[in-house]
Amino acid sequence: MARLRGGRPQAPAAPDPPALRFAKEHAGKLVLAATALFLLIVTHERVVTLPPGVLVPDAPQQVLVSELEEPPLPFKHPEDSELGIYPLATYVLDAKVLSKERYRQGEEARISPWDLALGWQLLSDQQQVDQIEFSQSMRWYHFRPGPKAISGDVALLMSANTHTIPANAAVRDVLDDVCRGDIVHLEGYLVEVRNEVTGWKWRSSLSRKDRGAHACEVFYIERAEIVTPDS
Repeated sequence: MARLRGGRPQAPAAPDPPALRFAKEHAGKLVLAATALFLLIVTHERVVTLPPGVLVPDAPQQVLVSELEEPPLPFKHPEDSELGIYPLATYVLDAKVLSKERYRQGEEARISPWDLALGWQLLSDQQQVDQIEFSQSMRWYHFRPGPKAISGDVALLMSANTHTIPANAAVRDVLDDVCRGDIVHLEGYLVEVRNEVTGWKWRSSLSRKDRGAHACEVFYIERAEIVTPDS
């Protein structure tokens, strides 16, 4: 029976429509599903797949600054005056992007938001790349060759995990845009980065043959270009 309120009978509230009732009962699950869908959309990685064939026949070109007639002097990072940039070698390469990873934590992320795993020679051949599983985490680069792939020892000589430091906004934009599978042209210096206040240091490898800790390239990039051919 309807209750009296203010002298007038009040009818019972109408039941919620089924869709609204479902939304109320499963609100938490719907929020989680919507969040997962959003993350899937914004983090989806576009991958460039090219025809088979070696697209980068040459290994990176490196010249130690001690061998230059006019070696570059150390300088302050243009956006972080605490950090000194100490050039160790000039570094120029074309390479295929085997993997790309974004970093937001740690001292390194202040100036190096992206790591690129780069490959050349046989690792610029899509047919070979398709036989290997590449990944990156914690500033490390990992790969797992399949049964028909080149050996791990050969792959190590034809690839490098590269900590990229953009020298300017134009380079940063290219690094933001580059996709796994792209061919890129990069120029700059392998460097040691020093925090002149805390004493923290981050030094590049100067060899493509080393492995393990400290074997990655710390690359201050002054010019970057995506040169992927039409597939």
